[in-house]
Amino acid sequence: MSAGGNPNNIELGPGRLYVAAVGTAAPTSASAAMPSAWWALGYTEEGTTVDIDITRDPIEVAEELDPVDYANSARAVKFSMALAEMTKKRLAVALALGSGYTDDGAYLDFPAADAVSVGVALVWDSSEDPTDGLNRRWYTPKVLPSGTISIERKKSPAKSTLPLELNAVKVSGSPIVRVFPNASGLI
Repeated sequence: MSAGGNPNNIELGPGRLYVAAVGTAAPTSASAAMPSAWWALGYTEEGTTVDIDITRDPIEVAEELDPVDYANSARAVKFSMALAEMTKKRLAVALALGSGYTDDGAYLDFPAADAVSVGVALVWDSSEDPTDGLNRRWYTPKVLPSGTISIERKKSPAKSTLPLELNAVKVSGSPIVRVFPNASGLI
């Protein structure tokens, strides 16, 4: 007995993450190569999790027992991952210092508690080669980190990771997230 599904619609793999300065030219398709202004966040422990939290509050009237409608009252989109490559420029992203740091030997100061947070633009690609015709792409014009950065240093073979939670932020004139499916509609 068939469930009526299509096994070709089952997605596998962790994908690839890229960041750039907020305001960097946005991708226009899932199949275009990433421009050089974007750099890869690199290996992760278990891939990326996307959480979309939508809150709808009931609209109630005295004459009805059940709500007559629901109104959107909040939405939050968060990308979570544990970076396996613990470098200075990745820590800068986690500390809301932006994407302009390099992995040279110069020191990195934690920002002051009242410092302005600098976000990054984020892209998740499903394929290592986006021109393969199978790639799906999610683009967010601005994300800001939040949450606890808890780095564990343990005996080998356990590796340390840099946990990172990136919250999508509304940018005027842009969607909070833009999803580019592949030619088969896979997201």
